[in-house]
Amino acid sequence: MAIPFIQRMARRLDFDDFDRFLFFSAFMIAKVRCDFCIVNINILVYCRMKRNIALCNGTIYNAYEVITAKSLLIADGIIEGIVADNAIPSDYTIVDVSGMHICPGLIDLQIYGTGTDLFSADLSVETLLRIDRQLLEQGCTSYLITLATNTLSLFQEAIGIHALAKPQASLGMHLEGPFLNQQKRGAHPAALIIPASKEHILSLGADFAEVVKMITVAPELVDPALIAWLMEQGIVISAGHSAATCAQAKAAFELGIPAVTHLWNAMSTFHHRGVGLPGALFSDTKACASIIVDGLKLESLPYMVIPPVISKSPSSFQYLLVAL
Repeated sequence: MAIPFIQRMARRLDFDDFDRFLFFSAFMIAKVRCDFCIVNINILVYCRMKRNIALCNGTIYNAYEVITAKSLLIADGIIEGIVADNAIPSDYTIVDVSGMHICPGLIDLQIYGTGTDLFSADLSVETLLRIDRQLLEQGCTSYLITLATNTLSLFQEAIGIHALAKPQASLGMHLEGPFLNQQKRGAHPAALIIPASKEHILSLGADFAEVVKMITVAPELVDPALIAWLMEQGIVISAGHSAATCAQAKAAFELGIPAVTHLWNAMSTFHHRGVGLPGALFSDTKACASIIVDGLKLESLPYMVIPPVISKSPSSFQYLLVAL
């Protein structure tokens, strides 16, 4: 979940009041979408209105620096830039954020629920909207609600509910399964892992391509033509729960697969006589990976995280750290 990371960051920066953070999902000095969460609901209402506003009297954090004595300009939901307080255009409404910290929002590409709500266990619009709201309150401003391997009928029902609910912060759904390798299934139920086919995909219903944005598959077991077709639908394919050899994984990356699900866990091992999926990832300049950094699923955590980081040049470094 998003909140532990932010709390740790707040403690590291000596911020005692977690409620004094504003979270922006697309924060940068550029014209980008500004769907964001703000802990202070009154400011959220301001920013949702179709008008020009300037957030002032806050501490702004971007990727490179901490900015004070400046204001963040938002026009019709788009971040326009950061300017000095005395340079706010006259047609902007000034909103005093009273010393709050304006920060990038978190993006979670693999989350199953929040608190006591697990989407797959309670497939309802109400559950999904509660999860959506809780994530926003925790600073996670964009996410893919995720389902682990289950029946195709449950997947179809969940997709339909997401299409109906239209949760505010959700980017769509991530299906982690059922097209995985039995050898590396981990906690996924063996009886529900099935071969990938276009027929199975089409059985998920008319809302599939609109809702599903990411699928984790074992690429060595999926027809390259099917992978290409899925990518044509705008779906991000991630390699995971896979026993792929290095050669098979490299072929998958060359096909266009851009991601790996939870590096090190549930995949071929990194061995000097066969470096497997991890080795192929390290040698690829474009693919990125998630890593579970909860301190439980990896032994000697720093040594498991540092190698993939140093294997990437600054221009291609795109690792996403997740804690599940």
